[in-house]
Amino acid sequence: MRAPDRTTDFRLPMAVAVVVVLAIVGSMVFTGGDASLQLAAMIYLGLLLISAYRPMVAVVAVLVALLLAVTSFAKSMGAVDPRFLLLPFVAVLALHPGRRPATAPADRSTSARALRYTLPAVAVFALASTLWSADPRRTLSTSAALLVMAVFCHSAARVVGVPPLLRAVAVLTWIVVAASVLYFLLAPSSATKGNRLYGIFDHPNSLAAFVVVAAPIVLSRLTVMRWPAAAVLGALCVFSASRAGSAAFALELMVFAMAGRARNTRILGTLAAAGVGAWYIREAVQSWTAPALPLLRTNNSREATWADGLQHFREHPLLGVGAGALPPGTIGGLWPYLLATTGLVGTALAAGFVIVLATTVVRASPLYRALVVGTLVDNIFEPWLFTGGLVFCVLFWLLVHLPQTHSVRPGRVPLAATDPPAGEGRTGPLAHEAPPGPLGSAGRPPVTTRG
Repeated sequence: MRAPDRTTDFRLPMAVAVVVVLAIVGSMVFTGGDASLQLAAMIYLGLLLISAYRPMVAVVAVLVALLLAVTSFAKSMGAVDPRFLLLPFVAVLALHPGRRPATAPADRSTSARALRYTLPAVAVFALASTLWSADPRRTLSTSAALLVMAVFCHSAARVVGVPPLLRAVAVLTWIVVAASVLYFLLAPSSATKGNRLYGIFDHPNSLAAFVVVAAPIVLSRLTVMRWPAAAVLGALCVFSASRAGSAAFALELMVFAMAGRARNTRILGTLAAAGVGAWYIREAVQSWTAPALPLLRTNNSREATWADGLQHFREHPLLGVGAGALPPGTIGGLWPYLLATTGLVGTALAAGFVIVLATTVVRASPLYRALVVGTLVDNIFEPWLFTGGLVFCVLFWLLVHLPQTHSVRPGRVPLAATDPPAGEGRTGPLAHEAPPGPLGSAGRPPVTTRG
């Protein structure tokens, strides 16, 4: 086995160190002697330097910057968009030499491999749509955000291991949950508006979407207190009054509950969950329930926006008005939004990738299966699946890019990030699989592989 090229490994950190030193000197000159700005600049540049050695620092920094952008505190940062702060970290990840292939050998023949091209393909289509967009500047911004997200997801999946990533996301999730609860207790008038829980987010639907994406990671890592943790996360969805988010979270719990059961039980459970979820969404949308909770409010907030989206589609049926030309909040629902902004061509492109995404859950872990099911259900009413710059969107596609969570052929298992080199054995459950229990892959014996 050839020894690693240490000169190449240290070339990037040395380059980043030079840039950081020059930037620190520049910050001292251009901050006008403001000590607080200088301290913030030095901390930021220090993290950038550390990320050249520890890619996980760059990943966490990107997720935190994206999280800050959707919180209610983003306005306090003035004209500075936190998402601009993540670009150097994405560049560091892209230039990092890496230590393992982006695709596990057992995953090369699966349909999941096509998902790596989803974000680049959508970004290229968005860039092309600037030629006919009703708002070229917004469309160009959307394509750039999708391209940055694609580079980040591919680079992070190449250089970061699965267990450390899941651990970091779980810690970040509990910090967000604790901060939202404390903010509600200390400033209830600011954390709630219209009887809906906002927490630290700028919109209750953003809180619910974050819970939907992060909950499978959190629940799959717990060995005890799984259901109390699920109750806390579910309460956030319910009190946010997000009907789509609550239905998606309920289906995620059903997926975890069915893990490790007999095949017939899983089929019946899936059909029952689909029926209950369809009934719930229909009742909530058509407002046939009494408003005992804001979750069951009587107003149909999607009807008018869907009508607007269909009107745009009728006027521009083939290519739409341009990817991202309409703000995502103007049309509630992924498919009406895609029809309005990308027309039949863009919607067909997105639908193809969504179908591939749905097929990857057949032999995937409960974590990945719950993640995909919850995301697709939530996007029935929240069009964030192909929207760059949102923390839950980036986190979802980052997990999709990790080959360890994809489906595999019968008799093959994906390699975990902590696998030993070829020729050595490994005994134990896969790193990405949930531990045994009511929310994990119960009843599954340890897996032994040899190179």
